Amino acid sequence: MKKLVIGGVINAVISLAVGGGAAWGIMHFSHDSKKETKKATANEKKIDLKNSTFISMPEILVTLHDKDDKDRYMLVEIVLIVDGKEKEKSDEINASQPLYQSIAVETLSSFSYEEMRNLHISEIKDLLLTKLKKGVAVRNLELPFEDILIKRVVYQ
Repeated sequence: MKKLVIGGVINAVISLAVGGGAAWGIMHFSHDSKKETKKATANEKKIDLKNSTFISMPEILVTLHDKDDKDRYMLVEIVLIVDGKEKEKSDEINASQPLYQSIAVETLSSFSYEEMRNLHISEIKDLLLTKLKKGVAVRNLELPFEDILIKRVVYQ
């Protein structure tokens, strides 16, 4: 009987230690991630949407391959945000739409269907914006838009 009581007490102490350590870890890491999110948000450039112009790009159709190597499709609609005070940039964007579409197709088609389905819309937006900035910079061009919006994503 004595061994049973001692075993139960030891088991309870170990359970409390493991549970407490897990709870501390969860609280500690979730608190750090909130700080990082606030820092990232503070570092982002504020865009004044009151004076912005929105330019819708034509639908972008991307072929993705699934795990069985079958073709699947993704339709994406992107809207470019342009500073409304600079009307000439709208003409530049319209003239460069094939370039932006090409960069988007190249970027998105590098993923498998399953990988793309696991991405959140905000991750797709960030990925496209980063690749558009790099693609324009490589060609020694200036980025004529401030930001992008993902208007629609459809998978088939």
